[in-house]
Amino acid sequence: MIGITREDGPSKKRDAAYDLVKQLLMAGQMRPGKHLVVQELADLLQIGVTPLRDALVRLSAEGFLSREDTYGFSTKEMRVEEQRQILELCDITLSAGLRIAGDRMSQEVRAALTELQDVPGRTVEDALVLAGHVRDLYVDVGRAAGNEIMVNLSRVLLDRSHLVRMLDLQMDDAGARTIEDLRIIGIAMSRGDPERAVAATKAILGRRIERLNVLVKEANFIASQATFP
Repeated sequence: MIGITREDGPSKKRDAAYDLVKQLLMAGQMRPGKHLVVQELADLLQIGVTPLRDALVRLSAEGFLSREDTYGFSTKEMRVEEQRQILELCDITLSAGLRIAGDRMSQEVRAALTELQDVPGRTVEDALVLAGHVRDLYVDVGRAAGNEIMVNLSRVLLDRSHLVRMLDLQMDDAGARTIEDLRIIGIAMSRGDPERAVAATKAILGRRIERLNVLVKEANFIASQATFP
């Protein structure tokens, strides 16, 4: 059984329910096209119905779930065009952020990017580490640009494309090439050259878009094999 054992107030219970269901969706552990019966899901996850329903409303607003009616929700099959639009929006958001941020990106993130050395071994664990660097980059760029809306939007975009990104980083030499581009971004921002950093981000996202048909097909296959809910 998966459950939330903390005794928190309503807001924290909603946040905990949101995080739990989102993690399942991001990892492809919920079958697509599945109508969610709130009471049954609450019993399975050992969550209260009210915080769970609030979490499902939030997830549907962010595009993780489909809203069927006032209280109905269902899981979604990943679609190529939707993922393409997410990646294109990532490109616009990050490019604008890098240009605005200039040298205000934190020294710690710049150093972490420029010091990347190890090439992923195409494992889930390696991809998770590398995906963490990507997430740090987006969040730090948004904060350096002084734009919390950009920070929050970046988080949603990254989470909705999480499984595609993880699969991409494990494909062929994608991890090694992404590491090299992340190093270029770190060096470029340290030298006050945001345009070079923008070019490197476009290279990462461009390669992913080229493989999108394969990546989405694999992501949907993984989710279709899920035994939950």
